[in-house]
Amino acid sequence: MKALSLIISTIVFFASGYFFVSDFNLSGELNHVIYMSLLFILMLVCVVGFLINIPLIIQERKRVKNLAYRISQAKLPKSPIQLNQQKLEVGY
Repeated sequence: MKALSLIISTIVFFASGYFFVSDFNLSGELNHVIYMSLLFILMLVCVVGFLINIPLIIQERKRVKNLAYRISQAKLPKSPIQLNQQKLEVGY
């Protein structure tokens, strides 16, 4: 659920940012000022959504690093060539 919230916050942030930049002009009309302030408030809400989901991002990075470390430290089974080399060294 948190991942969905993060994805939606990202999409809405970029969409509202696009409309904020494309509709930006120096107009003194009250309707335009209200519209631009609502877009700005929506972008701030998305930033709060990012801040709420920061632990999810950090936790996911730690999980990936831990998984990569465990895979690199795992002992892989020996190949038949390595087994034959060991038998030759021992003298079987």
